[in-house]
Amino acid sequence: MGLLTDSIARPSAAQGLRRLARLALDRCEAGTARRFAASAFLARIVNAGLGFVTQIVLARWMGEREYGLYAYVWVWLLLLGGIGSLGLPVAALKFVPDYRARGDVAGLRGFLRFVRGLALLPCILGAGAAMAFLLAIADGEGLAYLPVALIALAVLPLYVATDIQTGIARAYDFLDLGLSADYLVRPLLILGSAGLIWAAGGRASAVNVMAGTLAATALTALAQGVVLQKRLRARIPAGPIRTDFKRWRDAAWPLLAVTGFTLLLGSTDILVLQLFVGPEEIALYFAATKIVAIASFVSYGVANTSAHRFAEHVARGDAGRLSALAAETVRWTFWPTLAVAAVLALLAGPLLALFGPNFAQGAPIVAILGVGLVAGAAVGPADRALAMADHGRATAAIYAICFLANLVLALVLTPALGLAGAALATALAMAMRAAMLFMAARNRLGLTMFIMSRADAPAGSLASADAAGLSTALLSREEAERILAEWQDLAERALEPNPFYGPAMTLAGLRHLPEGAGARVIAAWRDEPGGRKLVGILPVTRPRGRQFNPFAFRRAAGFYGTLSTPLLDPVRPAETLRAMLAGLGQARVAALALPFLRRNGPVAAALAEACGSAGLRRITVDQHERPMVERGLPGADFARLTVEP
Repeated sequence: MGLLTDSIARPSAAQGLRRLARLALDRCEAGTARRFAASAFLARIVNAGLGFVTQIVLARWMGEREYGLYAYVWVWLLLLGGIGSLGLPVAALKFVPDYRARGDVAGLRGFLRFVRGLALLPCILGAGAAMAFLLAIADGEGLAYLPVALIALAVLPLYVATDIQTGIARAYDFLDLGLSADYLVRPLLILGSAGLIWAAGGRASAVNVMAGTLAATALTALAQGVVLQKRLRARIPAGPIRTDFKRWRDAAWPLLAVTGFTLLLGSTDILVLQLFVGPEEIALYFAATKIVAIASFVSYGVANTSAHRFAEHVARGDAGRLSALAAETVRWTFWPTLAVAAVLALLAGPLLALFGPNFAQGAPIVAILGVGLVAGAAVGPADRALAMADHGRATAAIYAICFLANLVLALVLTPALGLAGAALATALAMAMRAAMLFMAARNRLGLTMFIMSRADAPAGSLASADAAGLSTALLSREEAERILAEWQDLAERALEPNPFYGPAMTLAGLRHLPEGAGARVIAAWRDEPGGRKLVGILPVTRPRGRQFNPFAFRRAAGFYGTLSTPLLDPVRPAETLRAMLAGLGQARVAALALPFLRRNGPVAAALAEACGSAGLRRITVDQHERPMVERGLPGADFARLTVEP
């Protein structure tokens, strides 16, 4: 090892700079993705620092009570803003790449023309109704929150407009508009407005600061909207439009539920605290969340820069790139989040002390919330992957369940443990959400999105040819479609016929059935004098639902069929099966289930021989008998003699 290490030249600084330049100038999809992710990462770092400084300035200037009033109403503003956008910012990340990938310019024009109005009109009406409601019911301690809340409701439509425009900009990879409005411009304007109020001798009150927030949000929305509209006109030629309101609605409602429950999950602790503590304690807890938010920029940045890429790969049916993107985004999310959360936990005391002399006692809250954040980062943007693949309802159900769990835990733990109880409830709910998202992504998309999991080999990866001249490959649906003629020929001469694994039935299942998501076709070829010959086919998928297994366990695909007999060439079938099992092993599959295999048939005999020669363990479970017609004729002849008149 020493000789090998010494023989490798270390890269020079100039070589490192050239490599960075190549990465920066790379115009392919991967290069664009890297630049957007890196830009989002840097922008979110700046935003976290800027937001941190802003909150310190506000806390010092306003005092604990006024800062607590502002923080509590701000949390409500973020929650209502996420709900008021009706899921359309995330829908933009789905529909813009979808329409572009399919060349549907009319549908794209319709979506971009109506998407903002679809959210703004109900948002304005809802904000007006909420103002009237608050004016009617406010009394006692609620009167202290009332003026701040009324101004926040005026901010709400402007916040929603910015959110939707940001979604459109990110779908087009407009780095400045998709990142700067949320991450830089609005926070800077809020900080600047607070500075102007201070310079003018204004009172350090929650009302004044929220009024400054109103002005900052209005300027941000206006400037972003003007620039975005100009760029869209330059990219999309004039022409007819088509509206798909039903499709937008069907996709947006689950996304809205996901967004709403995501915000509720992140806000439940503060909203529940208001039932048990005063503004001063809320201010302390809110300051702790602002520190933890520095670590959350990683998850947020990766999710928002990868969502439209998930949508594009789903629209194109590119299972290989989808799997690679899933594995990559988990790594991008988890390790930076873990590192930042650990540093913040160590520095929590000094950082909280910057907010005021009484804030340092919130250090344990930072550590507890950090653990929950790391647990959530272990599955990367699994929720976005599911939403972009039209599994938004399942994602919404997961978030709803976790929100209810968070609410119950917070109501139980907060009275007993105080602020630490609220933080613990949130951390447990985030860990629960990560576990459920992992299961959903695996079962519905065939994606292994967990930091400790070993990703499957990508479709099309070849196993090494063995001594018998056999080679195997794991094929995606698109790759399997390229061997239709060979596949049909194998189905007609198979050792033991199985109509459910013919190309027509299998490809239809891969294309249209839920079980087909993430499924692969293991294929085997034998080298012969005239060229390669297809000698084995078996579609495999992950077990779903109750068949949970932590190992890489696969089963023969069902597709509503009643046989899981592999298609094998009659010549040396045991060798073919052994090569196919070896190919699955190279793809890190630990076990294979064949739930409907005739135990007395020739394929079962070949399987026993293959397992015996390869030293593999074969287990038979849950045997049962069912009627079967034994025929000695080809299928067409048998049907003609027995069915046709």
